[in-house]
Amino acid sequence: MTTWPQIAVTKDSTLLPAGAAELVTGDEPQLLYAGPVAPGGQRSRFALDGPGRPWPGIQDGIICTGGVKGLTSQFKHIDNKPARTDGVIWNGSIFDPLEIDLDLQAHANTPQGLSKVWAEWVGAWNPRKLGKFEYITQDRGYWYVPARLNKPWPDIDKKSPRMLKVRNITHSLRCDLAFWFGFPSVDVFQSASGSGFLKLMNIGSEDGWPTLTCYAGTADGATFHFSNGPGSTTMISFGPLKAGQSALITTYPPLRGVVDLTSGTQAPQSPNFFQGLLELIVNFATNDNTPPLLQWFESLFGILPPQSALYSLLNGRMTNPIPGTEMPEWATMSPIAVSITGGNSASKIVGRIDPMRRSPE
Repeated sequence: MTTWPQIAVTKDSTLLPAGAAELVTGDEPQLLYAGPVAPGGQRSRFALDGPGRPWPGIQDGIICTGGVKGLTSQFKHIDNKPARTDGVIWNGSIFDPLEIDLDLQAHANTPQGLSKVWAEWVGAWNPRKLGKFEYITQDRGYWYVPARLNKPWPDIDKKSPRMLKVRNITHSLRCDLAFWFGFPSVDVFQSASGSGFLKLMNIGSEDGWPTLTCYAGTADGATFHFSNGPGSTTMISFGPLKAGQSALITTYPPLRGVVDLTSGTQAPQSPNFFQGLLELIVNFATNDNTPPLLQWFESLFGILPPQSALYSLLNGRMTNPIPGTEMPEWATMSPIAVSITGGNSASKIVGRIDPMRRSPE
């Protein structure tokens, strides 16, 4: 991974003393961006604002110089207007994709340094691939969006970049999924027989729709059961799976479906990712390569569509999500009843909630 800012001679990206002091006070939000993972595993990461941002004259990098516009999700009301009736009849609201605009400045101690940082910034953005744009504050915590390039950069420089040490940028990014995502809530049920609960917490403002990863392990004929949301007595079943089979069930309505994660069934460009999928999903702190919803799976890796052959094994669909909360600290644990029949000690269900909020502030 290449990390910016850098000291041009040493490539050192150490936090400077002034930045360390800001980190302690926590007054400034941290803005970070990590580009898509290249086929060889390389990735560019930029600190744009906050304690880790570049310090002009010392480090080469990119700074957020102005306000950040578009942090809050935008929506439209769906209304009916009957004739000769005052007002309207509200039928719902739908959210648009997040479109975030930033005023940035790339700078370096030499024209050659500016050329390098600019080239890496351009290479880290793509309208067809997703990176991660992060917003961190001490009081509101960690939030991020899967981000793609929304508009081309306007050519506003009157001099050749080869003659400059500073370049101003108007940058526009887009999140297709409309909301910010926080650290996931993850729980595991592992039992050869009997029943239990997946205990998940939704700190988002929006309804939380679980993703459930089912592993047959060495059992031949494991069937997985989970309730229709917290407190529900209606059970949904999936299976039976053969020994070695695994699948991801996405309950989020726009992306509802089943993805076959069994080794050898994925698209050829992504085998290494799926070999490590379990470790990524159950690790609460690892967020770099774990997609929040099925759309990120598809956009990053081009994997099989959600209605795979295993979709026919799903009996029922979830209609009762974990409700959102206006304040993250008001969230409570929500148990979802689960059980496994025909399994053994290697069979398990991993439940996950990716909290969604309308704004990181």
